[in-house]
Amino acid sequence: MSSSAKAIRVDELMKKAMQSLKAARWFDAEQLAARALQFAHGDADFDRMALIVPVLQEARRQRFQLALDAAKRKVKILDSELGEEPVLPPGAYLLQPPLVGADARRARLASLARNRAVAILCREPTNSMGLVPVVAIGGVTVRTRIKGWGKAAKVDFRWFVEAIEQLGDSAIESLDTGQEPDRQVDDLMNALDSLPEHEKLHQALVACCKLAAKTIRERPATLPDLDESIDA
Repeated sequence: MSSSAKAIRVDELMKKAMQSLKAARWFDAEQLAARALQFAHGDADFDRMALIVPVLQEARRQRFQLALDAAKRKVKILDSELGEEPVLPPGAYLLQPPLVGADARRARLASLARNRAVAILCREPTNSMGLVPVVAIGGVTVRTRIKGWGKAAKVDFRWFVEAIEQLGDSAIESLDTGQEPDRQVDDLMNALDSLPEHEKLHQALVACCKLAAKTIRERPATLPDLDESIDA
């Protein structure tokens, strides 16, 4: 498929995504925008990527808010086998050992495929310093250590939301800004695959896409080899 044909396909997907967004069909909007973003990324069309990401961000923000609203400020802890297709009811979930980050990803993907608004976080055993490692797995493994929610038996809802925020922040902080902008775009795409609910990751991706597009436009054109020109 030519670049122009791919661009037309991306634009068609985005038109449908915008229509879904206006109609408050958050799941449809997210799926359509995510597909458009993958196509544009595959074609290194950074200008289009920069336009797509805010639509994807808004669809995910609304979907994530649905999950938090459904939770009614309660976080359900899961620590037993989830089964082959772990579709969860809408709400907020903290997975802990023996469950791992791969289980959290599997549950999120299975639930979202059924239009279930879920917010899912995975934690690992508390370390010797009393910090709780939280992890997300996808295109890359994102991990950070944060303070626990205290001595309360139930998981604090505010802690849960802030933990997701801090996990995404750690992905942004770990970005190698010394790389070429297009490589940074790749890294942020992988991070978003692991933690799609983090708004600042989307914003960082937009900034990198704009920088990558600007870098390409300003790159000097490659001149033909002089000897080859003479031979021709």
